[in-house]
Amino acid sequence: MDHYQDIRVLPDPEFSEPMLMAALFAKLHRALAAHGQGNIGVSFPGMQRTPGAVLRLHGSHKTLAELQESGWLKGLRDYTGIGPLQ
Repeated sequence: MDHYQDIRVLPDPEFSEPMLMAALFAKLHRALAAHGQGNIGVSFPGMQRTPGAVLRLHGSHKTLAELQESGWLKGLRDYTGIGPLQ
């Protein structure tokens, strides 16, 4: 797991940050169950009382790129900011 990618939930007047993060994590869970092989890790760098606004994916460059290409974020793209693979 030599790379990571941050996905940030964006402020929205209709949906709270925790609600958007829950939806994001639920979609990620389904994507990992369908495509994952146990080679992607997840962390919440802004974690305090709640997970915060950032979900960080950890893995190899190839694995993270393949996950993004799968289109798992469909339906949440308007509510998220996706950082580059680092």
